[in-house]
Amino acid sequence: MATQRLPKLMAMNDVMDCLGGLSRQRVHELIRKKDIQFEVTSAGRIFLASDILKLKKEMAKHPRSKAGKK
Repeated sequence: MATQRLPKLMAMNDVMDCLGGLSRQRVHELIRKKDIQFEVTSAGRIFLASDILKLKKEMAKHPRSKAGKK
């Protein structure tokens, strides 16, 4: 039986760190504006890492963004 690999997931704190230490409020705002999908679990919201890394790359293009600095 072949093993199926699951996609990498990120919790809210992981997302905040990945995006340069943004506040929870700012991350919520970006998620809403960029229509990033998430799943609500008993542990909180979880995101696909690929979506967050794509957002980070997009944010890094802006000179005032914190995302490109980490």
